[in-house]
Amino acid sequence: MKSYSWLQVGFAGARGVCAGAAVLAAIASRSGADEIELTILRDAAERGDVGAQVEYADRLATARGTARDIRAALEWWARAALTGHAGAMVRVADSLMEGEGVEADPAKAVALWRRAAEAGHAGAMARLARAYERGQGVATNLAEARIWWKRAAEAGDPAAQYEWGRWLDEGIGLPAAPADARMWYERAAQHGVAAAMNALARFHAEGRGGPPDRREAYVWCLLAARAGDEVGRRNCEVLAGALSALERFHASREAAARARAWGLP
Repeated sequence: MKSYSWLQVGFAGARGVCAGAAVLAAIASRSGADEIELTILRDAAERGDVGAQVEYADRLATARGTARDIRAALEWWARAALTGHAGAMVRVADSLMEGEGVEADPAKAVALWRRAAEAGHAGAMARLARAYERGQGVATNLAEARIWWKRAAEAGDPAAQYEWGRWLDEGIGLPAAPADARMWYERAAQHGVAAAMNALARFHAEGRGGPPDRREAYVWCLLAARAGDEVGRRNCEVLAGALSALERFHASREAAARARAWGLP
């Protein structure tokens, strides 16, 4: 067993104290900076700066630099929403749907999502699509859901890209189109959507659109597992038994290379 002199232990302890003091100083400094930034943002918000109104509300909602105050945040988001700020509309609508800081009103939430979606907000398009698919705040309407999932996917919303791929994959309200589904799954996967990675692993394991490729399937489930997805981890355990140690090694390197290329963890 490695031993240390009292001198070495003393220095280690001193370094620990210094490091702890440095951390506390950094926290205090960050806290002070947050308070200053909050004051600047509030001043700009009160003078009518819409971007500042949204950011100030965001900080109130997430307790950054101040105590959390969702009702105050809603008031500032509402001010920005009245100017036509799509992101603010979405934040207010989310609160109305969940009943957070305000009485729940799903119908009003959907109406606001639609306004933001029509203004080009991809996240609002995805929320509107889900509302029509599930009948939340509006009657279930798969035709409308299909329109908005497609628009949201094309606008670049990763979750919508997966959902639109799922619709094409399963043929929900339209003929199944596996090749198109795979394309949308790949777009979503490159943005870190684990469900899309698992779907691609299934595509390759089952040989959909080509011969089965368990090594490629393993690459995709490794990527899902890297994202912390439990389904991906279990799929990897199953697929690992069908691959040699060398195949697993190359698949692991490929998964790591793709993650780096796409900026994923």
